[in-house]
Amino acid sequence: MKTIIFLLLSIFFLSGCQTSQKIVNIDKLHEQSLLYTQKGEIVSSFETKAIIFATYLNSVDEKFKNENNDTFLIGVYIPKDYVEKSKRGLNNPLFTLTNGKNQEAIEVKRLNKEDDLMKFIPIVNSWCEYFLTNFKADKKAKNVKLIYQNKNYGKINLTFNKN
Repeated sequence: MKTIIFLLLSIFFLSGCQTSQKIVNIDKLHEQSLLYTQKGEIVSSFETKAIIFATYLNSVDEKFKNENNDTFLIGVYIPKDYVEKSKRGLNNPLFTLTNGKNQEAIEVKRLNKEDDLMKFIPIVNSWCEYFLTNFKADKKAKNVKLIYQNKNYGKINLTFNKN
C-alpha cells in the first residue's frame, strides 16, 4: 500500500516538471487595435453629451496602409440622438467631425454590428453607431488629429501617431 502511494506521489510530482507549452495565443490584430484606439467625451454641466471611440486603421493592418488617406473606424454614442437612423452618430447635424486641418471626411460609411470591419475594434459598444471614415492624408505629418465637436457643448481632440 505504501509503495502504491509512493509511486502515485512520484508520478504526480514528476509530471509537474515537464516543460510547459504556450497556452496563450497572442492576437496581434487585437493588440494593434488597442494601441491605436482612443476614446473621448463631451461633457457639459456634469452630463455626457457625446462619446467617441476612434481606431486609426492605417497603423493597425496592412490592407489600410495608404499614404493618400487616413482611415478610421469610429463609434459614436450620443445619449439624446435622433430617432431617425440617417441622422444618428456622425450624421447628427449638431456635431461635426474634422481632421487637424479642419477638413471633413471625404468618405463616411455606416457599418452594422455584424460587419467584418468590426473585428478591428478592441471594444464594441452596443449603444454606439459605427462608421468607416476616410480623410485626405497629410503625407508630411507625423501625427493625425481628429476633432469631434458641438458648438454649444465643446469638443474632443484625439491625436494618433503615424507609422
